[in-house]
Amino acid sequence: QTCALPIYLLLASNTKKNAIGDLYLLYLEEKPDPDKARIFREKIIKEKNIQASAIISNKYCPVDTAEATFSLLSNALSKTLSNEQTNSAKECYIWTKVGASGGSISSARRYGVLLYQGYGVEKDKIEGMAWILSSSKRGYEPAKKIFEKYKNDFSSEELNKIEQRTERKS
Repeated sequence: QTCALPIYLLLASNTKKNAIGDLYLLYLEEKPDPDKARIFREKIIKEKNIQASAIISNKYCPVDTAEATFSLLSNALSKTLSNEQTNSAKECYIWTKVGASGGSISSARRYGVLLYQGYGVEKDKIEGMAWILSSSKRGYEPAKKIFEKYKNDFSSEELNKIEQRTERKS
């Protein structure tokens, strides 16, 4: 594994944006080095690296199909989360936000679901649905299905707010 490290570093500094996500996880878990992990974490967040954030969010987030995510999060939130689950939920939120902010339509949908359900963050159904709708408007089919299924849970005034917030995200 030591031989592979310089190759990872070379890839992370050049064109393979997902390599930096692998490096972050390497220094977080396999070869714990909190200082190096922090450096990579800050770099990924600063650059809004959607490839790296996707790799990392997959480690912390529940199984990610549109409806499965809604169901899984609902079940998880109906129970008291352990400290480890709470930390994973927060990390899931952070890394998904990086991807959504960086323009990933799948991350935007996932981020909206997290906000809608209050997983790793305070619940905000309006903001959550705005991210889901933004993803939907950019052509992401799973987001369209979620929006269609849950839009009737909102008043016309709330739907107007969602629409206004969506315009700022697209």
